[in-house]
This record gives sequence, C-alpha cells and structure tokens, in this order.
Amino acid sequence: MMKQNQKQASKVLTAIDFGLDAIRIAVLSRYHDSDRWIIIRKGSCLLEQGLWGDSIQHGEELYASLMKAIRASGITTRSALVCMPRTLVTLRIAALPTAPPEEMKQMLSFEAQQYILYPMEEVALGYHVIGPVEDQVDGAAMSRVLLASVRIDLATQLIEICRRAGIRTLNLTVSSAALAELIREEIQPTAIVSVSSSGIDMAAASQGEILFTRGVMLDSAQQKDRLLEEVMRSITACTNELHFRTLSRLILGGPPSQLRDEVQSELTRSLSIPVEAISSLIVPPGDPEAAGYLPLLGMALQQDADSIAPINLIPSQRTEQTERRNRQLKLNTAAIIATAAILSAIWLGVNAFQRSAKMHQEMISANLKLQDFDKRRLNPRQSLQEQTASLLSAVNSGLHRNYPSIDVLAAVSSVMPAGNQVWLNQLSFGQNGVITVQGKAMNPGAVTALLVALQHSHYFNQVKLSFLGDVQETVNAPNPPPQLPPMPVIPNSFAPPGAAIHPAAISGQTPGAVMPPRAAAQQAAQPNVQSSVTAKSSTVVRTGFAITCKANMNEGLMIPAALQSSSDSPTNQRNSHANS
Repeated sequence: MMKQNQKQASKVLTAIDFGLDAIRIAVLSRYHDSDRWIIIRKGSCLLEQGLWGDSIQHGEELYASLMKAIRASGITTRSALVCMPRTLVTLRIAALPTAPPEEMKQMLSFEAQQYILYPMEEVALGYHVIGPVEDQVDGAAMSRVLLASVRIDLATQLIEICRRAGIRTLNLTVSSAALAELIREEIQPTAIVSVSSSGIDMAAASQGEILFTRGVMLDSAQQKDRLLEEVMRSITACTNELHFRTLSRLILGGPPSQLRDEVQSELTRSLSIPVEAISSLIVPPGDPEAAGYLPLLGMALQQDADSIAPINLIPSQRTEQTERRNRQLKLNTAAIIATAAILSAIWLGVNAFQRSAKMHQEMISANLKLQDFDKRRLNPRQSLQEQTASLLSAVNSGLHRNYPSIDVLAAVSSVMPAGNQVWLNQLSFGQNGVITVQGKAMNPGAVTALLVALQHSHYFNQVKLSFLGDVQETVNAPNPPPQLPPMPVIPNSFAPPGAAIHPAAISGQTPGAVMPPRAAAQQAAQPNVQSSVTAKSSTVVRTGFAITCKANMNEGLMIPAALQSSSDSPTNQRNSHANS
C-alpha cells in the first residue's frame, strides 16, 4: 500500500525527530495537486525521563530507541532529515550589517561568541537571513539573521547514531525552527506550542518571517503547574521580542494526553487571546497521534524554496568529508571510463589501420588533382590582381600630389587658433592640388584669424575664402566644449583622398582627428548619443566657412619641426618603418 502511495505522490521523504519525550520517525509525501505533506507511515519509541540531561553518556540508549522506532514503523529508508530538541541548541535573532555570504559567516562567528559558553572550534553554526531591517545603523543597511549553534560533539553523536542505523543524515535542524514552518503563512503574529510531559517547544511567526523560539525541558515531577508557568513565560518573552506587539492566537500541539487537554483549558481561561488545538489543515483529522509529529511535518516544509528557517547544523568537517568521498568516487568513475575509452580506442585503431593504406593512396591521387585545379584557378586571379594594381597606380598619379594627407592635416592643425573657437568638418583634396578646408566657428573673427594664419604659413599658398555665412545648429549639452590640446595624436601615417575631419571635433573634442570617408558616412548615419547631462535642446547660430589653398611643395615635408622632433609623430614613425 505504501509503495502505491509513493508512486502517486510527487515527492516522498523520511524525517526523524529526536524529541524530548520520544524518538519519532515518519515517511511523508506530497501529492501533485496539494501543498500539504501527509504522513503515510510512522513509528515512535518513548525515551526515559531526563535522558537529554547528559545525552553524550546515553548514546547507546538513543540508538536502541531509534532502532525500536524504525522497527515499529517498518521503514527501510537509507537517508532522512533529522531534528534535535530546541533545548540543546542556541537560537537567536540578531541584527547584522548586510553583507555577502562569506563576510556574513565571519560576522556570525563574532556574534555567536556573545551567547555561546564553548570555544568556537567546538561549535557548529547555522544561519538564515530573515530580511532587511527598516532602521539603519551609521548609515549601513542591516539584516535580521536567525543564528543557530550547537556543540559539534552532540551534533556528531546524533549523526553517528543514524549512521549506525543505516540512515544518512541529509539535514540537521532544530525542532522550534521546524514548528515555525507550520505557521509561516499567518498574517498576524501567531505562536505554536508543542506540549509533552518532558517539556515545551514554542515558535512564533508572521507573514513569512520567524519571530521567536523557545524550548524548556522539565523533570517528571514537574507537570501541569510548571508547564503553565513556562508557557506564560514564553508568551511574555515573545511579546517583548515583538516590541510589545500582541499575539493574535496560540496554537497548541503535541502528543494527545490528559495533560495537554488540561493545559489547554487553563490557558484558555488565563489568556486574553484565543487558544486553539492544532488544525486539521496541518494534521490529518482522522489521526490524533499526528499532533505529536509536528516537527516532522515542519522539516518537510523546510525543503521548500519559501522556507522561513532552513537551518542546517551538520558540522562543516563532516560536510567536507562527504565532499571528499564524492570527489574520490567521481575520480574512480572517471578512471574506469577512461580505461574503457582507451581499450575502445585501441580496438578501433587496429581496425582503422587496415583501412589507412587504401585511404592514403586515394588521398595522394586526390591531392594531385587538387593541385592542378588550384593552378587553373589561380592564374585568372593573378591577372585580376595585376589589373587592380595598375588601376591604383593610375588613380594615385592622377591626383597630382606626392605628399601624404596626414602632413597636410598636421600643417592645418598647427595654425588653428587657440581657444576652440574654430572646428573643422571636412578636409578635401581636389584637382590641380587644390585643398578645401570646411568648418564652423563661433564668430567671423575666428574665421578671419584662421584665414590670416593660413596666409602667413609657409606651408600653403593661394589661400582664399570661398564661403562665409551663418548656419544654424541644434545643441544639447549645457556646457561649452572642454579645452583640449590643439595637436592630436593621429594613428595613421596616411589618409585616403577626401578624408573627413572626425565629427568629434564638432562637439569640442580633439580637433583635426581623421576618419576615413566610409567610417565618416557610417558615423553620420548613426543617431547622436545623448550626453549624460540632461538639458533642453536649443538652436544656435554658427559661422560656416570654406577656405581653398594649395600646398607649398617648395617647403618639402609639411610636418612642423616641433612635431618632427617627437618620437611619436607620424612622419618619424613612417621614417623608422622605412629604415627598418
């Protein structure tokens, strides 16, 4: 019957609760059309009173009780979720600065020292970031963190007890954290208390956040009056932790007994909030004993993505050992696969060698045919290359200039007026050595200054102003262009005829930068990139101009002497390449 239910269920897992009064084990399942976990098989074994007072000395009794619970349930699982009593674990909610996981672990170690009486190397830590804190400390964002700590020897003992029983521990959590999962969807602050003859276990939660936890272990002689006192004390402590917000209701659970019923009656008369028995929405209505298995249902809910207290207290040393075993298993598997692959490769190689001689002869014949084909195809391409070289030579000779474009650009840049009052849009070369300089200026005086500078320069002659007029321009940036050095570092030693001044010169960036015509056309076709400074667009009037001139070839190389002395100048770079 259990196998049939497991086939229908979407997920099946096993959980073990080392409770104060008993050890309980159960198989739980969740169906496709439901978010509830249900118990499909269970078993338990009662513990002697006061056994947890010194659990290290009672490891054999705990192991024997676990085996009885396993036999009573008939479960044959090999892995399980494990839960330990709240009284054995230090559980605190602290406010810490928001930080990455690695830094958070370091801060938790310092924070835990305030609550733990043992050396940190003897303690296993677990934590969960609940959420951000509204108030900041010294301007730093803070987070509410659920911090859990337990002695490593105690956690290792429970894991070892399960291992002796043939069960691998998947997760080691706390009973109160598991109880909080049962009320995580409550809108108002709600508390749940599990009552047994050995003590109480309490948790409070609201709107997907854990608010409070507490556990108390009692002696056998301390019954109803002490239980009532501890429940009232827990409610008071919870109210203080909530900054005096009141609980909306109290849910009472635990194994069914006359003591639990009496406690519920007394709490109903003493408290001003509703006191309710565990709802049938949490435990099956036809199984009253399921109320004692609340931590196991909570452990199943801790596996969900929206868990509010996914605490795991398995010591890191054991986790590292498990990882090492898994890595060794992977290496052994990889070695076996590699050996099989080598043997297969040898077998395939022997078969392939028999075919290689025949394929070699076929390849030689195919290569000879391919060489003949390449020769027949290469001849027409060589002829085309010669025609292209002849055409390129004719075009170069038709320009009637034997000086590089970059020299002309450097000479124009050397006579540009200071102050970024003039910027160039285009530098073109025409027939008969005519050079046309087109651009914009802030005012006609700046154009006049450029014209006079060109006329007085010994690099140009026949300098004329062919156009001067107003042009409108839309600007977005609120600030004038930045002051930059007038002479840029030009990456190319040669620029093709008709090279354009880079559009960056228009926006006040480095003037005189050269961009090839094709790149200039692509740049002009792209939309303007808006500045990160937000400003309204406005239309301004600039002075457009066009100046024609010819290069003075009598001066020889047109790069100015200041630039020629620089080791980074295009002319020196060109000469160095020629010398090498």
